[in-house]
Amino acid sequence: FLLLIAFTLPAAAQTVGVASAVNGEPRGTPPAQNERVLRVGIDVFSNERVRTGANDRAHLVFVDGSALSVGVNSELTIDRFVYDPTTRQGDLALTASRGAFRFVGGAISKKSEVKITAPAGNIGIRGGIATISIGNDGSATITFLYGDSATVSNAAGTQKATRAGSQIFVPYGGAPFLGSLGATPISG
Repeated sequence: FLLLIAFTLPAAAQTVGVASAVNGEPRGTPPAQNERVLRVGIDVFSNERVRTGANDRAHLVFVDGSALSVGVNSELTIDRFVYDPTTRQGDLALTASRGAFRFVGGAISKKSEVKITAPAGNIGIRGGIATISIGNDGSATITFLYGDSATVSNAAGTQKATRAGSQIFVPYGGAPFLGSLGATPISG
């Protein structure tokens, strides 16, 4: 019971993971705090903004076992993280505004979709591994590497990848479209 309470504290106080590897001086800005350099072992929080420069990289590991690699010249915000270790269920939502990322799903993604908001659309990753690259123009390339699925949707359409190696391309302001193997359009 006490552990569940710890995971429902206000977002400003909630530790959601840790920086497990870093190169250079990636920066994190927790809510209502000053920006700091992320070093190995530094906690990351819900609503924290993480950004990297030309020589920086960070690898974040979340409490549920999910992992996120943040490439050079990238920026994201950890919008929401809720996790109940008893049921191994929760919710993880991120906003990625620029750069390159590699997401490896933990317990949350095995039971529900992890949500990533990008300039070109909304990305959902279910039980798997995917990379996301956001171009300077806001376009995105999502490569589904392993697991159940990666879905990309915006006002112009939806695409779902289910085979390893599948890619979904999303021009900024345009419909997601299929790249290589196994992505399938969803009508509606």
